[in-house]
Amino acid sequence: MNCLRVLAVCGYSTIWFLDLISNLKLLRYLDFSYTSLKELPETICALYNLQTLLLSECGELTYLTASIGQLQNLSGKLSITRLENVVDVGDVLKVNLKEKNYISELSLEWRSQTDDSQKSREILEGLQPHTKMERLKILCYGGIRFPNWVVDGSFSHLVCVRLFDYVNCYEVPTLGNLPFLKSFDIGGFSLVERIGEEFYSNGGCVTKPFRRLETLSFSDMSEWKEWLFVADDRSEGGVFPCL
Repeated sequence: MNCLRVLAVCGYSTIWFLDLISNLKLLRYLDFSYTSLKELPETICALYNLQTLLLSECGELTYLTASIGQLQNLSGKLSITRLENVVDVGDVLKVNLKEKNYISELSLEWRSQTDDSQKSREILEGLQPHTKMERLKILCYGGIRFPNWVVDGSFSHLVCVRLFDYVNCYEVPTLGNLPFLKSFDIGGFSLVERIGEEFYSNGGCVTKPFRRLETLSFSDMSEWKEWLFVADDRSEGGVFPCL
């Protein structure tokens, strides 16, 4: 058993071997989805070869051990759901996404809206990934404003962004300064009435906002009335030159 590289225990109500999991040094793929797992064991940090950890639909999972921050080889797509269940904002810092440089796609999801918009913002702030992330999806975010890492332009490698069901946001985020963004889907910003210059730039000078954007989709924007286009040099392609 110590030579296992793949282990999937989907759907099991009882996982009796958790205390022994640290012996699986060669494990690369671990799937606990649809189980009654309540917390990850501290010994999971011993799985230094682990690349894939699946925890989908673990409805009873309420605690992430600090050891998860030591799993530096996790790669590919990382999806974190049911963020409304976070009790202590400090717990999300344990994930240590900034140091997980092999994650290329990140999905963050609240399953229901929360009354505490400040807590939602702090959770999203704490889940800041590394700056070479390529794909980002954030669903049902309850904050009024975005944390700085979402809008400051430092995630210059992003090629795809999807944002849906933001019922407390009065404006869309600044994404025009992302040089490689090709696809942007946005929907459910039910309080947004106007899209202005903040959509293209956060105040600095941006040449050719959305210079590589090929797909732009808006949906379910019930209060949206006005869209301001920034001045552009059409001889150079201007705004959205690839649309």
